[in-house]
Amino acid sequence: MFLWLTGIRAGAFVSLPLKAVDLDNLEIRVFPSLGVRVKNKKGRIVYIPDFPELMAVVREWDSRIKEKLPGNGLWFAPLLPQTGELDLNKTIETIGGNRYRMLQRNSREWMNKAGLEYHSPHKFRHGSAVNGMKHARTVEEMKAVSQNLGHSSLVTTDSIYGEFYNQDVKETISRMGRSNPGALGDVSENDLKMAMEIVQLMRSKLT
Repeated sequence: MFLWLTGIRAGAFVSLPLKAVDLDNLEIRVFPSLGVRVKNKKGRIVYIPDFPELMAVVREWDSRIKEKLPGNGLWFAPLLPQTGELDLNKTIETIGGNRYRMLQRNSREWMNKAGLEYHSPHKFRHGSAVNGMKHARTVEEMKAVSQNLGHSSLVTTDSIYGEFYNQDVKETISRMGRSNPGALGDVSENDLKMAMEIVQLMRSKLT
């Protein structure tokens, strides 16, 4: 749930200390200074969309581990395979090279037990990105999704995930016309400015 909601990379997920996770404000502080492993060493705040049913699962886990671990403990805390309880003998504060492999292994085991098809941890980032882009209603919202993923521009987001959400382009455009025939005539100056920015970015990539 956490991976899908936040869209953060698996390397950042397995290295998040508890103090980096602020569910009250729906923020994740993905900063190298906190020990979080981030791409290109660029720290940022990741904002979490508030889907109540999904967040209930995340909040339950967050409350459970914060009762037993110090602030520099890891949010992806190890569990005892026999009981599912926290393994307090392995609540390490430093990040070893096998943390990502442990996430892969645990994910596979949990999905097998639930009778679900296995998806790698990174697939949940894909899912988060595609869901966000498919439901973005304006260029501004698309930019917000892109920035929350840690991309430098919408061009990056589109080049990676565009083929997934563009499958619904025809349906989306048709629906927009039916629900709001005057929509294209009501484009704000801000949206036009951002649209031109996207065009310029795309042109710069092609030249």
